Amino acid sequence: MLKKKHRNENSLFTSFFVAIFLFSFILFFTSFPTLTCATSSLACSPCSTSLCKCATNCSSGYFSVYPTSSCSGLPAKKIIIDYNNVSFAPTGTAYVKILCSDDNSVSQCYTVTPTTQQTTTTTTAAQATTTTTTLATCPYECCVSKTGYKNKFCDSGQTCTNNVCVTSNSDCPNECCAGEANYTDKFCNGDASCVEGKCIQPGPIISYSLIGIIAAIVVIAVLAFFFLRGQFSTKTDSYEELKKKWGKRKLR
Repeated sequence: MLKKKHRNENSLFTSFFVAIFLFSFILFFTSFPTLTCATSSLACSPCSTSLCKCATNCSSGYFSVYPTSSCSGLPAKKIIIDYNNVSFAPTGTAYVKILCSDDNSVSQCYTVTPTTQQTTTTTTAAQATTTTTTLATCPYECCVSKTGYKNKFCDSGQTCTNNVCVTSNSDCPNECCAGEANYTDKFCNGDASCVEGKCIQPGPIISYSLIGIIAAIVVIAVLAFFFLRGQFSTKTDSYEELKKKWGKRKLR
């Protein structure tokens, strides 16, 4: 009778331990968050060879202009995005990418095709009058996409900031650079993040509180195991002592 009871208690403990393990397994694999990836958009209007105004859903970053339709290699020009707006004067069809600082993302390669500079011609029987919009010469050290003035670019290695030529930072020597004082920004592709000069792909985030819960469950299960084992051992010893005691009485 005691052996049958002992087997029932072992079966109960095994079921209890299996239930704890299944609960920990399900809780662990349902705790990972869903990752999302943001994209940039671009709309340019009006856009002519004298002035092209573009709007994007990226509030800050760089508007990089490339010479080829693949948007590869070094950009021919980098313009700072000013609160979702960018203005520049393309000489022809431009190919651009948006390097967004909001989420460290890189957009697809956009094609911006400007219209020719508007010219108004008035003709009468006596004479022909042609009116052409003329941009003024830049009175500052530099002008880049400044309304009413012709573009005046800085020398190589400098950028135009608030109409003043400022020496640019050195090119990033690493796989990526983001917000470093001595190097120009170089963003990672897709949803990768720049960590210590390397592009790191995002992975699942493990909750440390969940790990603590699982560890506590395991500790409780181990303590319960040794406690129940000690109870069973005590009962077995008592049974053996009684058996010996009654056996001696029968011999007498």
